[in-house]
Amino acid sequence: TCVACPTLLFLFLLEQTFPLVIRVCVLTLSVTEQLNAGIRYLDLRISHRPDAYSDLYFVHGLYTSKTVEETLHEIADWLQQNPREILILGCDNLQSMSPEHHMCLINCIHKIFGPKLCPKHEQPTLRNLWKQNYQLIVCYDDPLALMFEYLWPSIPYWWANTTKTRSLLHFLEMKKHIGRP
Repeated sequence: TCVACPTLLFLFLLEQTFPLVIRVCVLTLSVTEQLNAGIRYLDLRISHRPDAYSDLYFVHGLYTSKTVEETLHEIADWLQQNPREILILGCDNLQSMSPEHHMCLINCIHKIFGPKLCPKHEQPTLRNLWKQNYQLIVCYDDPLALMFEYLWPSIPYWWANTTKTRSLLHFLEMKKHIGRP
């Protein structure tokens, strides 16, 4: 069973009762707190902030104050403390990024995670990942990523873009009838 399932169920029920309170709490969890709660897929929406020279930031409506590099180091520290855990990082919504920004990010990912990065030719079973000491699959949505063995293609996923539970469930039911992406 999933360790995070009781926590997620509790958060879902709490969100139904106190939607504003739970959204504020979830938005303020650090990456380490999310990983400790059982999250193993991180949707990293990265952008070059116009007022910053070279640093990249996360953007989900607002820019974060913490840089992407700082957060990647936080993830690396967590992986170091949890050697049997496997994470998937989805870098799909990359905004306002030049080819130079992409190369900077790709080099940063390689520098920080190096041998923990699972190459895309590897069969990503837990047994294979543990045997090779791989802990990270990075999916990167840019043609430049095709040149790098340690960057996997983007994972298609369903996004309902709603905060209403009923709308979300309706959206997922409709998608379920279409089949897997």
